[in-house]
Amino acid sequence: GNLSAFLKGRKGKKLNQIQAYKTVRDLALAMNFLRNSNVIHRSLNPTCILLTKSGSVKVGNFGSSRFCEPGTILKDGFSHKPQCEAFKYQCPEFLNKVEYSHNSDVYSFALVSYYVLTSV
Repeated sequence: GNLSAFLKGRKGKKLNQIQAYKTVRDLALAMNFLRNSNVIHRSLNPTCILLTKSGSVKVGNFGSSRFCEPGTILKDGFSHKPQCEAFKYQCPEFLNKVEYSHNSDVYSFALVSYYVLTSV
């Protein structure tokens, strides 16, 4: 399932610290892989973070992603309309419809990490 459903399904039961840190670490490794592959996700949120039965993190939903060389600024704008849940995790560049880069995903990563770590 996805991270959002997993955390909501716990019904107030706290996530243990080790599991929370592992989730954030795995997500950081996935985001590093995307950056090294010159991919900007542009829509990172708990619904597109998939968890395997063993608890490993996989990132999905690449429908709005773009290839971008490091240091490049893209100007094509965001043409998709995010789901309600996803909207809360969008970077300011999305909200202001301005240029974006790999750094745009860092904002969303930080918000998702905060969501996970405050579920402890």
